[in-house]
Amino acid sequence: MGNISKKNRKKLVKVINANCHRVTHFGEHNAMFVPYDSSPLSAIWKYLCIRDDGAFTGRFLVDRSEKHIPFSERYCYINAPEQLFAPRAYIEINKQIVNRLKEHNQLYAVYYTWRKRK
Repeated sequence: MGNISKKNRKKLVKVINANCHRVTHFGEHNAMFVPYDSSPLSAIWKYLCIRDDGAFTGRFLVDRSEKHIPFSERYCYINAPEQLFAPRAYIEINKQIVNRLKEHNQLYAVYYTWRKRK
């Protein structure tokens, strides 16, 4: 993972502070954030973490019933603010994210066709 630019780091911190609350555990050095229930991030992420070296990581919110999702696919490095709301994830995780966003009425789909209008 490459270094994140100062501009992207500021945007990430701004979005995380607006949509999450910080959770602190005794003896933990990493900053861990849990999304608010009203935030669209709550349908995607279980928690987000800012490590000591400045890397942003997140753990996807995965249903326990899905046993065939590899453990390594449940975590993601975040390099850009766009990845918070549209992460690159395993296909089964993406299906779960879309279903949860539909349940919360936070997914807005627009019908689009490639054909030209006459």
